[in-house]
Amino acid sequence: MKKVAILILSAGASKRMGTPKQLLKWGKETLLENAVSTAVNVENASSFVVLGANAELIQQKITLNAEALYHKDWEQGLGSSIAFGVGTLQKLDFDGVLIMLADQPFVTSYYLKELINSFNSGEKNIIASRFAGSVGVPAIFSAEYFEDLKKLDTDTGAKHIIKSHFQDVETFQADDLVIDIDTVETYKRAHKIKFNTD
Repeated sequence: MKKVAILILSAGASKRMGTPKQLLKWGKETLLENAVSTAVNVENASSFVVLGANAELIQQKITLNAEALYHKDWEQGLGSSIAFGVGTLQKLDFDGVLIMLADQPFVTSYYLKELINSFNSGEKNIIASRFAGSVGVPAIFSAEYFEDLKKLDTDTGAKHIIKSHFQDVETFQADDLVIDIDTVETYKRAHKIKFNTD
């Protein structure tokens, strides 16, 4: 069985939301707590959270049951958070990293386990999610792609790495799971879908 780290990206400033979305309520938890719970419920994987904007406030408000990694250059964007997180994990001898976002609350532990099971089969070195006619995270990258991930330095994620190595990619359909919560409207809509509330 391969040694996999789950890297939860949660360093953004939530500018479109206007408030730290990591702390938005999601049932009895916050969005970030929900993401961490989803990750830590995956057996045989280690969970890490990349924090940046509002890191001190987030850690004051909630208890994270995963190792927090503070990214001081979080303003450089999503890609830089991936590069920072992967750079840290590379020193810990992981065989692969599963990258997920804190603001995709419909992603389940069961789905993450499916991705990891596929990765453990050894046939492909990138296991990605397919949604809305695209591919992206949650996605697993084997250690051979860590150097590529460490070169990310803008607000662009790892999608181009997936596309440029598509012969080495297995995808899982995730249209019903991958819903990014970037605005108040999408948050309210998602919350109503999940909890049947107004």
